[in-house]
Amino acid sequence: MFYLLVKKFLRRILVWLTILSASASFSKAAAQPESVGFAFRKIGKWPVYVIAADLRDPNVKITPVLSRWGVGSAEPIQSMLGRAKPTAAITGTFFCLKTLIPTGDIVIAGQMVHFGGVGTGLCISPSNNVYFVPRQKYRHVDWTGYETVLCAGPRLLWDGQICVNPKAEGFRDKRMIYSKVPRLGVGVTANGKLLLVLVRKPCHLSDLARVMKALGCVDAVNVDQGASASLYYRGWYIMRPKRPLTNILAVYDSQEKYQSALQRVAPWLARPTATQG
Repeated sequence: MFYLLVKKFLRRILVWLTILSASASFSKAAAQPESVGFAFRKIGKWPVYVIAADLRDPNVKITPVLSRWGVGSAEPIQSMLGRAKPTAAITGTFFCLKTLIPTGDIVIAGQMVHFGGVGTGLCISPSNNVYFVPRQKYRHVDWTGYETVLCAGPRLLWDGQICVNPKAEGFRDKRMIYSKVPRLGVGVTANGKLLLVLVRKPCHLSDLARVMKALGCVDAVNVDQGASASLYYRGWYIMRPKRPLTNILAVYDSQEKYQSALQRVAPWLARPTATQG
């Protein structure tokens, strides 16, 4: 019992040291705000960790990252981030624990790399415009024109209003729908910032929706959670997942980093036989 208490205490200290280190680095750069930044907030009773990416900056790029071995495999988060080298990252869409197949569609660099058929599409155009596209379960959607697509869910906000209806989007896992677990959300604000949000304290979907709204999001979706929950920023693991992951959503603060990462994230895109999905 004593060992467990000490372990829990040390874990909390590590989390707060991470926050203090991040805050110190931001204060030094206060005169020149970063396009990808971190903040810790308290929304009601919820401690909230927020990464904000300013999509008005053309240097900022967003892309899903698959496991090194492709669809149907998982990769430890340290390996995945070491390969992709993002500025920031968050866990992506859900996946089957048996088959390791993601539940949602995934588009990388304009190419459809996986059809999942479930969830709301987080879609980003080459010019960084963001759209949250609803879809019917298992219906194929033409994602042409989008550089990045990650279908996740359930949807949390629609035009500033809370709208949580997991079953209507094809989600059936009762643990995901009803459990209180650490949760992650991705949303966009009216001024063009993409927020990657972690509520580390176990909460319901409705709680996460209220947090996203309080942060100023007008549209938002839930992403994978619980044991899969992961949030990363500039070398700091704000939260590590307890299992290998099949996909994440990565943020880059420069075009050079993004283009370089694509060669590691999706090397098959360079093959002459690759076709547009």
